[in-house]
Amino acid sequence: MMNIPSNTVARKIRQRYPDLEFSIPSVVTAVRWEDVILGESRIKSAAEEYLRDYFNLTENAEISFNNIPRINIPSDRVDLSFEMSRTTENTSFVRLDGTATLNGEILSVFNILARVSEQQLVYQANKTIRKGQTITPDDFSIVMITVNPNHNYLRPSQPTLRDSSLDTPYEAISELGEVEGDIIANNLISRGSYLRATDVVNTPFVSRNSLVTVLIRSASMQMSYEAVSRADGWLGDRILLQNPDSMQNFYAVVVDKNIAMINLED
Repeated sequence: MMNIPSNTVARKIRQRYPDLEFSIPSVVTAVRWEDVILGESRIKSAAEEYLRDYFNLTENAEISFNNIPRINIPSDRVDLSFEMSRTTENTSFVRLDGTATLNGEILSVFNILARVSEQQLVYQANKTIRKGQTITPDDFSIVMITVNPNHNYLRPSQPTLRDSSLDTPYEAISELGEVEGDIIANNLISRGSYLRATDVVNTPFVSRNSLVTVLIRSASMQMSYEAVSRADGWLGDRILLQNPDSMQNFYAVVVDKNIAMINLED
């Protein structure tokens, strides 16, 4: 380990790395001058790699940065890690918290603002669609727009999952263009708006106030009767039913279209 005057380091680095921008302190401590690489370029490259992986961006995505720190760090021996600390749908800016570590010791903690956008195909509503209305491919056009990847727009060929508040299995649906009568609007969708994944939901396997076949199964027998559903239910949901004769309420698990099951072995 030796101390190298900054003007000597600066001259050698500029000769070997003419494209690098850097700031040099009055005295730089280094094992070899070749190890001194300016942090700004490497941080930018590592942050862009993180963002592309985090958002699953295409190569055509545009990424720019603000307030990237200038840190002199040893090449190939300092680990850079990032974590998303703030991102909202209302802005194309995201904040990254970065950490530079050497041999397990933190050398620097910093944050970066990144602006991210890319071209995506999305669905645009041709008309206003009420909540609960069946959606068909004719209700939407496919358009190319520049979007912030924070926006949860539903893209062609992207499966949609039912956003359930219950911790139960749910079904994936096919892309909108291949489905007719299989999905409904989960929210009011205004004409001209872009379709979000949360705007659509599978049609329920069991509809509220409909007749449901209830299977009662045990190791030695199986029987069935009809009951009235008191809630919409998707495959795997545990829903409330009512016996129309006794008016007693009970729960059963949705196992098929208009079929629920009570397994006495559970």
